[in-house]
Amino acid sequence: MSKELIPELHDCLKLTTLKHNFSDFDRFLKFTPDTRSWQGVLQHHCKSPKKDEEAFPAFPTDRETFLLHMADSIASNFSRHEQNYKGESAFVVYKLWNPQCYGEDVRLKTDDEIIKFLKFYSSDSTFEELVKEYGYILKSRAEDAKSGKNITSLLTHLTLTGKFYRFFKDSKALTVDDTELIPEQGKMFDLTKGKTKQWQVYLMLCKLNFSQQPFRARDLNIFELLEDTMNAIAERFRDNILFAGSDELLIFYDELSVFEEIKDIALKNGFWLSTVWVKKALSEMKRADPASLTGNKADNI
Repeated sequence: MSKELIPELHDCLKLTTLKHNFSDFDRFLKFTPDTRSWQGVLQHHCKSPKKDEEAFPAFPTDRETFLLHMADSIASNFSRHEQNYKGESAFVVYKLWNPQCYGEDVRLKTDDEIIKFLKFYSSDSTFEELVKEYGYILKSRAEDAKSGKNITSLLTHLTLTGKFYRFFKDSKALTVDDTELIPEQGKMFDLTKGKTKQWQVYLMLCKLNFSQQPFRARDLNIFELLEDTMNAIAERFRDNILFAGSDELLIFYDELSVFEEIKDIALKNGFWLSTVWVKKALSEMKRADPASLTGNKADNI
């Protein structure tokens, strides 16, 4: 087994017509990659041992695969639309802004295509290499293939999972002790439930403001400075940012020092902040429930 676990590679079977739970994978067993990232592919789910639905062949067995499981779950919470409509599977992203544009299902279908794909994974490819080689599938394949929920691409989900994984891995506030990591399905399932209730994060919508009222051509330089400031924040906190616009950020963090550093970067360049923020347990970050995230407001920071 080689190299490090790359979290963005965990959902590889969704690029194919094979089932995500490996129930029809037997004929490809001899092509199984022997990499750390493939271990993440196998172990990024942890179902209750009492449930057989969507049974997965494995479960997290160490800190990295446990954090991958946590990151995958919270990334799904942030990108999935929660509704109860039931219909046929829909593997292509539904574009809310252009519903008439419904693309072709370009998942890998033939055995030759899938074998080539598995050999690609065996080479310990990076996420960047995956996007370069199979980006056309990642952009069109819906992360959740249930009709009515197919509004987020697999590429977006993988990107979010990578952000949350590195956030959890580097966090000094959100910890899991080695003694808690007992490689038994029931124990790991209980650990997941416990940590989603215990771990709390800040979620903040932050807007950069300026006091100037541009009316001369040279005054427009303020917008160039705003762009440079946003880029500096995005570069420094790449894995904390869920969304970035021209003057707004949706950002998550575990320690106030992150917000203080963002404020310092903004003030240094002459901008002040207006924010809405909450601190909640991961279990309270409900899918598609903006009202539950209505929180504390602060202006002129």
